[in-house]
Amino acid sequence: MLALELPTSTRFASPSPTARAVPLAHRCAPHGGAVGRFGRFAREDWTRAAGVVLLGAMASRKVAVIGGGPAGLAACRSLVRFGHRPVVFEAAEEVGGIWAEKPMNEVVYKGLVTNIPTMCMQSFDLGFSAKSSYVTGPELGSYFIDYAEHFKLRQFIRFQSRVEKVERQEKDDESWQVSWTSTDGSQAEDFDAVCVASGHYEFPYCPELPGQKEWLAASSERKILHALSYNDPEDEPIRTDFNGRSVLIVGGRSSAVDIARELRSRAGSLYVLESGCREVTCEDHCSWLPLGSSLTPEGRILAATGELVSGEPVDTVILATGYTYRFPFLDETALNMEFGPVRRYVKPLYQHIIHADYDTLCFLGIPLAVPSPLPLFEAQAYFAASHLREAFTSRKQRQEWVQQACDLHFISGYAWDHMRLLMREAGMADSDYSQYDRRLKVVQAIYQDRVDRKPRMPWDDDAYRRCQYQEPLLAKPLLRSLRRRSLTTSRSLSEVGETAHILSIATEYRQEAVILQRTAKLLGYRFQFCGFRERWAGWFTKLVQYQKELQAGLASGRIAQTDPVLLIDGWDCVLVGPASEFIAKMSAAPFSTSQPWYAGERICGPDFFKANRIDAVYPDPGTPWRYPNAGCMTGRAEPVLELIDELLAGAGDGETLPEDGDDQGRLHEHLLELGERGDRLPYFVDSTCRIFQCLYEAEAQWTLEDARPGELLPRLRNRQTGEEPIVLHGNGHTGRWFMRLGLHGCPTFGERWIFFEERLGHGE
Repeated sequence: MLALELPTSTRFASPSPTARAVPLAHRCAPHGGAVGRFGRFAREDWTRAAGVVLLGAMASRKVAVIGGGPAGLAACRSLVRFGHRPVVFEAAEEVGGIWAEKPMNEVVYKGLVTNIPTMCMQSFDLGFSAKSSYVTGPELGSYFIDYAEHFKLRQFIRFQSRVEKVERQEKDDESWQVSWTSTDGSQAEDFDAVCVASGHYEFPYCPELPGQKEWLAASSERKILHALSYNDPEDEPIRTDFNGRSVLIVGGRSSAVDIARELRSRAGSLYVLESGCREVTCEDHCSWLPLGSSLTPEGRILAATGELVSGEPVDTVILATGYTYRFPFLDETALNMEFGPVRRYVKPLYQHIIHADYDTLCFLGIPLAVPSPLPLFEAQAYFAASHLREAFTSRKQRQEWVQQACDLHFISGYAWDHMRLLMREAGMADSDYSQYDRRLKVVQAIYQDRVDRKPRMPWDDDAYRRCQYQEPLLAKPLLRSLRRRSLTTSRSLSEVGETAHILSIATEYRQEAVILQRTAKLLGYRFQFCGFRERWAGWFTKLVQYQKELQAGLASGRIAQTDPVLLIDGWDCVLVGPASEFIAKMSAAPFSTSQPWYAGERICGPDFFKANRIDAVYPDPGTPWRYPNAGCMTGRAEPVLELIDELLAGAGDGETLPEDGDDQGRLHEHLLELGERGDRLPYFVDSTCRIFQCLYEAEAQWTLEDARPGELLPRLRNRQTGEEPIVLHGNGHTGRWFMRLGLHGCPTFGERWIFFEERLGHGE
């Protein structure tokens, strides 16, 4: 029995009608002003919390909530707490969504047991009545009935009411008309706002496998089904479909591994194809396969390496590949919504919740790979209800966030910090946030313990489900472990370390590298050459050297995990922005994500033919600097190291890429590997030139400005975006190429750089 101390429930008082409204100037800094710890806005005088909402002139809205599943119930609860008037439309007879006894779509297969402990799934204010830490589908359904009863939500729910259409009112852009059908026929009603919480487990995503058409055409006995159609293999006629047959499962998440585990003892041969596999691994009659594998007409599996995988020919394929996003009741065109080439993301949603153009349209439950589902839904609901009560973002701010933060809603790596960010940006009071954060850390520790117990192979025994977590008891050793783990696994969306580092690849001490080094010190950075006097084998040498330096720096503590780092070529980069400005930019959106960023350039080199493919997977940034350049990279130290590890690991074939490889080509290919299969993008591109300005242009797209009072160096200002970049990238030029920018005409340039001319040839 694993015991953990849990804080008392994180409940908040009901909104007070006597609360005093704070003047707008005290609520948040204007865009471009001071940036606080927790996101885009610096809060100076917030006292608003889930129960201490500043009412005054703030709006109480009539809100249509579409869906009575977990996200819809969380929405209803927060809307009531913030003084709104919710109406929940649920098509089924009972709450719970896919977990209801009679759901509208049967996604939950018989025999399902949750793969997340109940203490990670439950509300902070309501525990499970079930004694086990891992519960069945019906037990989870019962919990949501208890949730609706406990928080007195039934009075707001209209059962057996299917929403058919939601449209903005022509007479008033701020209102919406919702049309639905029920046992009483078709009806319509006007609302001030709409919250979509209808889930995303209805429309299967069915990608075509390499060789699939030829494989199907070769035999009428072969078939493909989605996990949606899978059920208990003990039932007839399903049992005869799998017993002794050769089955290929595509996918690596919970449904895929559950199905693999169930079929291992029944299938003649079992194959699991998924992105987490790096090389073909076989155990008895089971094989684990990396992406890039294909089916032959004979039913054999051809690995990406060209080898045939041992085992019987495949006769059944199960696609455990997830679902697409579809909202049949919305006019997607009229609402300027985009879903990508295979409908695997929803755009434009600020923080995955608020429509960037129409802030009275909200979406809950959009993110994927969520480690703590209901707590996330409650955080999203809190954020949405607070924003509807009093909007604390502008349309411009939301649109800018959407343009940069296109992570396809896969938030597994930073879900905990995302929840903290939502609560802080929505205005949670410090005292309540402290309690919330304490509870969240315990839940995070429980989830990490579950991850540490994960089976090695997809079909291995699920022994982790036999671990039980006890709630009220104190377990000091685990709490100490929690504190360490919270430091070593941080993926902060809002916090950034205090020290700005520059790692620069330079195998020789050339004059441009010396200028970069000395400028970095003048501007307040901690500078480190990488690969100095080391053998240069090729473009991958710099990734190897960056990897080595980051590993050493993180291990020694010289570089903190959240410290912002700049990885820039030593022969063609000039530093002009101070460390303080760099840290401030990395603390604010869009750089307040855990994912790394690359410089953006106009040309998709070295393979120009990849441009159309990159355009298809990476949303249009609205500027010409849209293609990633491998010469300049930034981000928090640990996520940057993780991305470098992925790049060096190769394309999933188990082979480490050679040092003489093409780093930029690999960078583009990695983006396409993930983006074209609908996974989360591995990095973003600084297309607005806030950090980097690539200078490979037919005509200058910037204006040179003299150093302002108190600044050390002249700056460039991008004419299109208005941004002043930190780093200028010469795109391959060497020597004092930057002199051609006209920097030599600025007095500060001569004082700070040319001053060192006589020393440049002496290795100083």
